[in-house]
Amino acid sequence: AQSVPGKFFFYEKYRDRQTLDQHSNTPYLQDVFSKMDGLISEKPQVELYEELVSIAELR
Repeated sequence: AQSVPGKFFFYEKYRDRQTLDQHSNTPYLQDVFSKMDGLISEKPQVELYEELVSIAELR
């Protein structure tokens, strides 16, 4: 949020849970998470949402 300095929001969209799990378990992402350990003050918060409808489906 812009009102909270140092807080970041990442929005990622995956085809399905299996694809998200594959991405999460890649060596390069695991490396990033291990390096973040000493650089952040709080554990990253991950929230998963289910898409109900897309704009393309409304057209």
